[in-house]
Amino acid sequence: MSTSAIIDSDTWSGGLSLDKIFDQPSKPLEVDLGCGKGRFLVSRAMRFPDTNFMGVDRQMMRVRKTDKKIQQQHLGNVRLLRTDISYAVQHLFPRESISSCYLFFPDPWPKRRHHARRIVNPMFSHALLRSLTPGGCIHIATDHEEYAEAMCTTFAINEGFRKAEPFIPDDDETTEFEQLFVAKGQRIQRCSFRKTEQGPPPARVESHARLAHIAP
Repeated sequence: MSTSAIIDSDTWSGGLSLDKIFDQPSKPLEVDLGCGKGRFLVSRAMRFPDTNFMGVDRQMMRVRKTDKKIQQQHLGNVRLLRTDISYAVQHLFPRESISSCYLFFPDPWPKRRHHARRIVNPMFSHALLRSLTPGGCIHIATDHEEYAEAMCTTFAINEGFRKAEPFIPDDDETTEFEQLFVAKGQRIQRCSFRKTEQGPPPARVESHARLAHIAP
């Protein structure tokens, strides 16, 4: 792969066309929301060559660093989108196009007066529900206990989701943020939710998700 993996913004103003973006668009699509410097995304794409991957991040510096790693590994199954995560989920991804979605260490905005700035809210969960395939998953990780409870509760009360086993990455897939937090002795908390298959929603969803507390 000799060309950049970064998608030109002129091509997605009206939404992403996966047929034009990927060489083999029929493959499952996994999306890393907030891909940072790409450690998780690149490792995952190397491990699963029969899956398409997309990284989303709003900082061009991070996107370019990730792109450089993609070129070094000659990965043809990865694309990068430089934009806001919420905007991408709500407006760009086609309906039922994502098989798995990863949201690792989003900004917790810990002060109560800033909670409205958090990415995970009911609107976000409903937008993601639209973009996930039936049975598709959202995997969440954070070092912030209160935000973990808030995020997982948001998905738990959405009847379109049911709890799933928390996703735990392999050592070579851990993000730079996770490595930093673990080095400081902070506990990583995870939860995952699966979009329900077509049919009636589950009779009852508990208001609090089961968190996986991963000790450093």
